[in-house]
Amino acid sequence: MIKRETIKQAIDEIAARDPEIGYALDEMLGMGMIDAPAPGQESTLGDDFYFFFDGEKARVSRFLYINKGSVPIEERLLIKYGELLKTQELLEKGTSMNYLEAAGEMRLAGLRLLLNHEIDYAIERIKKQLVRLGEPFQTTGEVQDFTNNPLEYIYSGKTVAEQKRRLIFFLNALKQDRQLPKISKNETDPAVLYHGTVAADIPAFFVRFPFCPESFLQIADINIEFFHVRFFLNRLIQNQWRHLYACVVKNKIVGLLYLTFKEQFFHKNLEIKFIATARATSVDEITKATPSIRGVGTFLVAGAWLQWKTRLAEAREILLDSEIGARRFYDAMGFVSRGMSEFILGTPRGYLLNAIVMLANSSPNMDPQIYREIGKILQKQVKSLRRRPKTEKDTSERSAIIEAAGEFLKVEAATESGEELLRLFHKYRKKIPESDEFLRIYSAERTQEREENTERAAGSHH
Repeated sequence: MIKRETIKQAIDEIAARDPEIGYALDEMLGMGMIDAPAPGQESTLGDDFYFFFDGEKARVSRFLYINKGSVPIEERLLIKYGELLKTQELLEKGTSMNYLEAAGEMRLAGLRLLLNHEIDYAIERIKKQLVRLGEPFQTTGEVQDFTNNPLEYIYSGKTVAEQKRRLIFFLNALKQDRQLPKISKNETDPAVLYHGTVAADIPAFFVRFPFCPESFLQIADINIEFFHVRFFLNRLIQNQWRHLYACVVKNKIVGLLYLTFKEQFFHKNLEIKFIATARATSVDEITKATPSIRGVGTFLVAGAWLQWKTRLAEAREILLDSEIGARRFYDAMGFVSRGMSEFILGTPRGYLLNAIVMLANSSPNMDPQIYREIGKILQKQVKSLRRRPKTEKDTSERSAIIEAAGEFLKVEAATESGEELLRLFHKYRKKIPESDEFLRIYSAERTQEREENTERAAGSHH
């Protein structure tokens, strides 16, 4: 439950960074325009907490509140204050617009106020770092190139001080929304690492988190665990941005992933530090959130697996720490429990395996060795199809394996891995009813391909 003392603490934190806003919020708290739920009053809004701002309930993520204290309250206060300022501006102008247009403008103003406030706070911290380095920040005539890969450009600076100065320029550009990349819109965008589908064949893109204003505004607007605006700015300041990823659907961020390396004894593992999907519940009730989409979590883990195999292969295992409530979800993907809460990814199963194949197929330059490894996993999974499903869960997993095999053979039917998979379907065709269909489709394709190759070879001799 949120208390007045916690709200006061959040306002004091804001005041330390922006005295003018802090004073206004403190006045509103004193007048009762900002308040906590009264004793005996319902203290939650769905799964989250809330406080009152000018008569409206401001939703605060339960998870962030428990783990980050006043930070999520600070965010909601700033958003609501920005909305209030915009409301007053619209009333003074007497602007004619419908309710939805006005609500959208108000919401955007609140989100931008939060983003600019957090960017200013980040810049001040970087300037203090420069002072400690003995090189205080000064505006220079250097042309900053943020058009292609701004973060690589920033951290290509020859000295730490140069990197810090470039970062300040970048953050100021972030406030002004200029010369920066946008959220990826299609598979031809170079920022897209993999693409596939989620839920009912909805196109989705696995991308590095795009550090652009649009992304930050979306993060501020959605109710998502672990991730918030200051978290991303902290990763940027600490040069820990390379392994932040997003699942994007219809130009909206619907899931986020953060990978880190974890040293264990004499080796290191790749840890899924944080993973979360956007819920259907928005942080406020002014605008409706995008409905939650099934399959986003699996899509993100599949992307993590491919990143591990292709770009982060120095890690021995991929692991995560999980709450007990999520154990069934991770077990279904092939994670194996080790200890109280640690999970190690064993052999990818079911829907995760299907997602891995789908994402691998979307990458034109995928290493053949990755396909060989996927092929071996599929061969084990196909052998399991000999057993009749006993439960609805077994039936669902069987369908996922069949779909994964079909996706794999679309690309790999003519390779050694594909041939081996088809031999298994032939060997167990009496126990696996789907075998005949696979053999009919892909054997015919291979026969046709061989005939075409023969004809081309004969033509070249003439």
